[in-house]
Amino acid sequence: MYLKALEINGFKSFANKTVIEFDSGITSIVGPNGSGKSNILDAILWVLGEQSYKNIRAKESSDVIFSGGKNKKAKTQAEVSLYINNDDKYLDTSFSDVKITRKIFKSGENQYFLNNERIRLKDIHNLFLDTGIGKQAYSVIGQGRVERIIGSSPKELREIIEEAAGVKKAKNEKEEATKKLANVKNEIEKIDYVEKSLSKRVEELKIEQKKAKLYKEISNKIDTRKFMMLEYGINEKKFLQSDFEEKNNKILVELEKLKKNLVEKKEESEKISDRNSEIKQNLVLQKTQRNNNFSKIEELKDEYSKILNKSSNLEIEALEKEKRKKSLKEEISSKKKILDNSKNELEILEKEFLKKEKEKNEISKKVLEIKNKSEKIKKEIKERTQKNSNLEVDKIKIAGENEDLEKRIFLSKNEKKRNSVEMQKLKQNFEKIVREKENFEIKKAKKEKEKLQSEKEIFELEGKIENLREKHSENVKNKNKINFELQNLKIRKNAISNAIENNETFNKSIKYILNKKINGVIGAFVNLIEIPFGFEKSIQTLSGGMFQDIVVQDTDVARNCIELLKNEKMGRASFLPIDDIKVSKSFNLLPKIEKNFTKKLSDEFNESEKQSIALSTKGQNGIIDFAKNIVKFDKSLEKVVQFVYGNSVVVQNLEIGIEVLKKGFSDRIVTLNGDIITSRGRMTGGFSQRRDELLFQKKELKKLEGKIFEKEKNFSEFDAKAKKIFLEAEEIDIRKNELQNNFKKFQNEYNNFIKNYDNFSVNFSKEKRALDTLDYEISQIQNFILEKEKKISQNIELIKNIEEYIRQNNLKLEELKIESSKIEDMDDFLQKLNAIDKDYEILKVKKESNKKRYDEIYIDYSKNLDEIEEIVKFENEKEILERKLKNEIFSKKSEIYRFEAENKNILGKIKENEEEIQRVEKTERKILEELKNLEVEIVKFQSESEKLTEKILKNEKDLNYEIEKIGEIEENKVMQDEEYFEITDEKEYFEIKKELTKNEKSRSEIGEVDLTSIEKFARENKEYENLVNQKRDLVESRKTLLEFIEEIENEVRVKFLTAYEEINKNFEYMCENILNGAKGNIKLINPEDILTTGLELSVKYKNKPEQSLLLLSGGEKSMLAVSFIMAIFMFRPSPFTFFDEIEAALDEKNTKKIVELLHNFTDKSQFILITHNKETMKGSHRLYGITMNKEIGETKVVSVDV
Repeated sequence: MYLKALEINGFKSFANKTVIEFDSGITSIVGPNGSGKSNILDAILWVLGEQSYKNIRAKESSDVIFSGGKNKKAKTQAEVSLYINNDDKYLDTSFSDVKITRKIFKSGENQYFLNNERIRLKDIHNLFLDTGIGKQAYSVIGQGRVERIIGSSPKELREIIEEAAGVKKAKNEKEEATKKLANVKNEIEKIDYVEKSLSKRVEELKIEQKKAKLYKEISNKIDTRKFMMLEYGINEKKFLQSDFEEKNNKILVELEKLKKNLVEKKEESEKISDRNSEIKQNLVLQKTQRNNNFSKIEELKDEYSKILNKSSNLEIEALEKEKRKKSLKEEISSKKKILDNSKNELEILEKEFLKKEKEKNEISKKVLEIKNKSEKIKKEIKERTQKNSNLEVDKIKIAGENEDLEKRIFLSKNEKKRNSVEMQKLKQNFEKIVREKENFEIKKAKKEKEKLQSEKEIFELEGKIENLREKHSENVKNKNKINFELQNLKIRKNAISNAIENNETFNKSIKYILNKKINGVIGAFVNLIEIPFGFEKSIQTLSGGMFQDIVVQDTDVARNCIELLKNEKMGRASFLPIDDIKVSKSFNLLPKIEKNFTKKLSDEFNESEKQSIALSTKGQNGIIDFAKNIVKFDKSLEKVVQFVYGNSVVVQNLEIGIEVLKKGFSDRIVTLNGDIITSRGRMTGGFSQRRDELLFQKKELKKLEGKIFEKEKNFSEFDAKAKKIFLEAEEIDIRKNELQNNFKKFQNEYNNFIKNYDNFSVNFSKEKRALDTLDYEISQIQNFILEKEKKISQNIELIKNIEEYIRQNNLKLEELKIESSKIEDMDDFLQKLNAIDKDYEILKVKKESNKKRYDEIYIDYSKNLDEIEEIVKFENEKEILERKLKNEIFSKKSEIYRFEAENKNILGKIKENEEEIQRVEKTERKILEELKNLEVEIVKFQSESEKLTEKILKNEKDLNYEIEKIGEIEENKVMQDEEYFEITDEKEYFEIKKELTKNEKSRSEIGEVDLTSIEKFARENKEYENLVNQKRDLVESRKTLLEFIEEIENEVRVKFLTAYEEINKNFEYMCENILNGAKGNIKLINPEDILTTGLELSVKYKNKPEQSLLLLSGGEKSMLAVSFIMAIFMFRPSPFTFFDEIEAALDEKNTKKIVELLHNFTDKSQFILITHNKETMKGSHRLYGITMNKEIGETKVVSVDV
C-alpha cells in the first residue's frame, strides 16, 4: 500500500482545488514561514478524523474553511481527500484504489466518504485501526510532537507501542464486550427485582382466580334462580293488571254522568254570578265617582286659598326689591373705579417686564458665544500639540526600520551572486536529461490512461454488482418477512373461519341444531346480519339475548327443534319463526332535535370505524339512523330484523339520546358505546367487558382479509423485483470477467515499463531537485530585495510628509494662540446679567399679584350687574301677574259649585243598585247548594278511580322493572342450566327464594373478588415464565462474554509483549548507532500487570551519567525521539509517514544521519517531510515549493520535481 495523492479544496489557506502527488521514497515540502506548509499536515490529520481543532491549530470548525481576502470570496465549505493504492489489501477493504474524503460546511456539519460513498467517522477509525496510520498514530509526527514524545506520560508511550503491536482493535472489542457485560448485569439485576415482585403477584393471583371461579359459579346459580322468580312474578302481575283495568272502567262511566250534570248547574250559576258582578261593578263605579268629586272639591278649595295669599304677598316683595336695587347701584359704581385703576397699573408693569426680558436674553446670548469660542480654540490647540508628538515618534521608528532593511538587502545580494554561479553550472548538464524525460513521459501517460480506463470500468462494474447484491439481499429479506407475516395471517384467518363455519362460538344447544342442517332452519340471527365497523357495541346491546336466536321458517320448525332438544337433553334455545312473529309498525322518518350535541369521536374508534360511522349517518345533530337500516341483511329477513330492532335509533352519545327522549320518541335509543335508553326513560350504561364472541371473530376476520390482500400484493412486487435484479447482475458479472482477463495481460507489460521509468526518475529527480532548489532560492532572494527596497523608498517619502505636516501644524498653533488672546472678558457680562435677572424676577412677582387682585374684583362686579338686571325684569312683569291671579280666583269658585250638584244625582242611583244586589244573591245561594252536593259525589267516585289507577301504575312499574331485570340476565345460559324449571305456585316460589338467599350468603362469604384475576393470572403467569427464560438466556450470555474477554486479554498480552521486546531491542540498536554509542532502554513500570503497565524511555550517553530526559538539549531530544520512532518502524513500518520539521533542532551532521536513516526504510514506507533544512532537501526524491499571497491569504503549491 502507498499514498498516491492528497487533494485539498477550501481548507485553511488552500482556496482552490490543489492536488499534491506522492511517489515512493522521500518527498519534501519547503517554503518560508507562514506560507501554509503545516496546513498540509493539518489537512491529513483532519481527513483521518481529528476532532480537536486545537490539534490542527484552529479555535473552531469554521476556522478550517478559507476565509477570503482581497478580491477573493470566502468559501462555504472545505474538502480534503487522500488517494491510496491498496493493491496488497493492507487496508481491510475490497477496493484496490481507496479514496478517503472529509467535507465541512459553514453550518459545522461534517461528512465522510469512502470512494464517494457516505460513511461514518467510526468507519474511518476502524479502517485504519492497527495499521500504524491515523490521527494519533506514530506515522504522523506534527510540529513539536518530537519533543512531546520525549515528555509523554507512561500511558501515552504504551498507546504508541499498542498501535505498533496491532492490539487496538482487540482492546476496542474488549471495551464493547465489557459494556455489553455491564448491560447484561444490569438486565439480570432488573429481572431479579421484577421476578421477586412478579412471583409474589402470580401466587396472589392464583389464589384470587380460584375465588373468582367459585364466585362466577355461584353467580350463575343466583342468576338462574332470579330468572325463575322474575318469570313467575311477571306472569302474576300481568293477571292483576287485567283485573284492575276492568274495575276502573266501570267507575269511569258513572263518573262521566255526574260530571255532565255538574257542568249544566255551573253554567246557570255563572249567568247569575255575571249579573250580580255587573250590578256591583256599576255600584263601585258610582261610589268611586262620588268620592273622586269630594276629593276634587277639597283640592279646588286649597288652590283658591293659595291664590288669595299669593295676591297679598306680591306688594311686599316689590318694596324689598326696590331697596336692594339702590344698594347695588352704589356697589357697581365703586367697583368700576377700582377696576379701571388696576387695569392701568397692569399695563405699565407689562411694558417694564417685557423690556427687562429682552435685555436679559441679549446678554445671555453674548455670554454663550464667548464661552463656546474660547473652548473650541483650547480643544484645537490640545489636539494639534498631541498630533505633533505622535508624528515625531513615528518618524524615529521609520528611520530605524530603514537602517535594518539596508543591512538585510546587502546580505541578500551577496547570497544571490553565489547561487547564480552555481546555477549556471547545473543548467548545462540538465538540458540533455530533460529530452530523455519527455520521451519517457509520453509513453507513461499513454499506458496510465489505458490502465485507469480498465480499472475504472472494472471498479464501476464491481460497484454495480455490489449494489445489486445488496438490493437483492434486502429484497429477499423483505419478501421472506412478508411471506412469514402472510402465512401467519392466513393461519389466523383459517382458524377463525373454521370456528365460525363449525359454530364453535355458540353454546351446545344452538350448535346442535345448526349442525343438524334441519330443513326450515335458516341459521343463527347473528350469522345472518352484517354489522358495519363502529356499530358493534350498539347493535350488540340492542340485540341482547336475541343475537344467538335461531331464525326458522315457521312455528312448526321451531316446535320440532324444541322437541329434539328435549329428547336429546341438549339444553334450551330460542327461535324466531319468520312467518309467525308479530312486528310493530315501522317508522320511516328519523326523530329530530334542535340542539347540536355532536362531539368529535374519541380515539377508541379507529379511522376505518370513524369512516364507516360517517357513511351510515342519515340523521342530523348526532342522530345516526335506525338500527334496522344500519345492519346489512337479506331481503327475506326484513321481518326478523324489524322484530329484533323495531324502530330503535342509534345516536352518537347519551346527551343526544336524552334530548331525543324529551322530544317524545317512543322506542329504544342506543349510543355508539352501547349505553341504552328505553321508551319510558330507563337508562343503562357504563363499562362492560362482555362481548359477543362470534361478532368479535367476524370483525377480526374482515380485518385479516384486508391485511392478507395487502401482503399478497407486496409479496408479488418483491418477487418480480428480485428476478429482475438477478438477471441484471448475471449480465454485468460476465462483462466484468472479460475485462479482468484483458487487464491482467496489460498489467504485466505496464509493470516492466514502470520499473524502467522509476530507475530513470530517480536520477532525473536528483538533478532537477538541485536545479529547482537553487532557482527557487534565487527567485525568493530577488523578490525579497525588491520588496525591501520598495519599502525603504516608501518610508523616506513618509518621513518627508510627516515633517511637512509638523511644520504646517506649528503655524496653525501660533494663529490659534493669537486668536485666543483677542477674545472679550466674560466676567463683566456675567455681572450685568445677574443685576438684570434680579429686576426681572421682582417685576414678574408684582405683575402676577396685580393680575390676581383684578380678576377677583371683576367677578364680584359681574355678579352685581346680573342681580340688578333680575330686579328690573320683576318690576316690568308685576301688573301682568296681578291680572292673572284675579282670573284664577273666579275660575276656582265656578268649579266648586259644579261638582257639589253632580254628587246629589249620584247618591240616588247608588240606593237603587243596592236593592237589586240583595235579590240576585238569594237566587245564587240556592244554586250553589245543589252544586256542592254534585261535587261530593264526583270526588267519591274519583277517589276510587285514583286508587285503582295507582295500583295499575305501581303494578305496571313493578312489571317493567322485573322485565328489565330479567333482560339483564343472559337467557341462553339460564336455559342451559339443568336446575332451571318454570315456577307454577307460591310454594315453589318461596322455596326458590330460600335457595337464592343461601346462594347469596355463600357468595358474600367469599368476600371481595376481582373477576379479572382469571385473565390476569393467565397473562402474568405467562409473563413470569417468559421472564425466567429470559434470565436463563442472560446468565448464559454473561458466561460467554466473560470467556470472550479473557481470550482478548490473553491475545493482547502476547502481542504487546512481542512488540515491546522487539521494539526495545531496536531502540537499543538505534541509540548505539545514531547517538554515538549511547545505551537506550524502554522500561516496563509494572511488569506484573502487562495489560495496563505504562512505559518510560531512558538513555545513557558515553562518559555521562544517566540523566532525566527533560535535561537533554533540543538536538538530543530530537535524536532520541527519532531513534524511538525508527525502532517502531523496524518492527512494523507504516506504509506512509509524515514528519513536520523533526530536524529543526539538529545540526547539519545529525540531519544527514536522519536523512540517511530514512533512506534505509524507503523500500518499506513513503516519507513526506515538511522542512527548511537544505540537507533534507538534497536527500529528498521529490520537492514541492509552497508560497503565500499575503494580500489574499492563499497558498500555492509549485512542483519542483516533474
